Amino acid sequence: MPDSPVFTAPGIVQWPQAPFPAPVEYFQDALERLRLVALDGLMELPRVGIGVGGFLLGSHTGGRSRILDFLPIPCSHADGPSFRLSPEEVEAAKEIARSLPASSVLGCYCSKNRGKAGMSADDRAMFAALCPEPHQFMLVICPSLSQTSRAALFLRVKGEIISGAELELLPPESAVPDDDVSAAPIEVATPIIIPPPASKLPPAPKPEPVPEPALKPASRLFGEPQPAFLAPPPPRRRWLPLVLAAVLLIAVIAGGAWFTREAWMSRPPLQLAVTDVARHVTFKWNAEALRGTTGVTLLVNDGGELKTFPLDTQAVERGQLSYDRKTLRITGTLRAGETRAMASFYETVPEPKPDPPVILIPATPAAVTPTPVKPAQ
Repeated sequence: MPDSPVFTAPGIVQWPQAPFPAPVEYFQDALERLRLVALDGLMELPRVGIGVGGFLLGSHTGGRSRILDFLPIPCSHADGPSFRLSPEEVEAAKEIARSLPASSVLGCYCSKNRGKAGMSADDRAMFAALCPEPHQFMLVICPSLSQTSRAALFLRVKGEIISGAELELLPPESAVPDDDVSAAPIEVATPIIIPPPASKLPPAPKPEPVPEPALKPASRLFGEPQPAFLAPPPPRRRWLPLVLAAVLLIAVIAGGAWFTREAWMSRPPLQLAVTDVARHVTFKWNAEALRGTTGVTLLVNDGGELKTFPLDTQAVERGQLSYDRKTLRITGTLRAGETRAMASFYETVPEPKPDPPVILIPATPAAVTPTPVKPAQ
């Protein structure tokens, strides 16, 4: 088991047992997101999974390297499920690195779904091509669904690549805030009374016979209207209690379903997108995926500067948040408990076009007319 990590700042941990000349630190949230990305690659292809990789971003000041974020490198996996870049993809990755701010690329990373956390010949070639600086290093992640995921760090020391102790990537403990109220079914205190079937209802009492007064025979012969007390009584409505009970039962079921809809209604997967207009960045997400969720936070990494934006219920339902970026590279992470989504944007700086070459055309010498020589006399 590795030694306990050393906390140097809130959320910043020093890599344990690293025999490196300079300390290496990492942001806990960045390494946790990197673990989840590696697990997604492991589950993308049955049995073997696919390897993922990219650049490690952060700061390198005063001989201290601090991992704050990462940027995936596109890979077509033309040679198999391992993370192995083609020559064209290596050149495209170099262009991405050149577009990032100076000293922000601390190294690169890749995941290995089988075996130990080591570097192969292809990994060393990719590391030499993408990260040639002496202070840059490589991170190898071994994700696992049945065991604890592990990671190892490799750094150049006097021209040789050495590795530090492996680090167990443990998921952070999920703490529920005090104001977080989880949706739970609502218990209805009103008892539901279901009446017995109509066949088991007691028979209605028969109306007592009303004595018919003596009428004149002429009144019946000539069809005179009879008095109201002689009209037959209206039939008893035996179905009314059943209808009222059924309406009450439907109302109780509908009310319980409405108040507990957050627990049984399915939600779409959480998605996050980012757009940029004149350095004005807008993060957008699908509010339906966060229906009834509290404790939502948007983490913004603006070129290594981290900002946290807690989102209340109105901000979550609005589905967007605007931010004026300061650097070329910005990454947003939307977190809602164990659910999260990421989106990144980086501005590519166009290279200056070279001036057209100047072609010098030599001048044609003027024709010389020969002078006639007179013969001697």
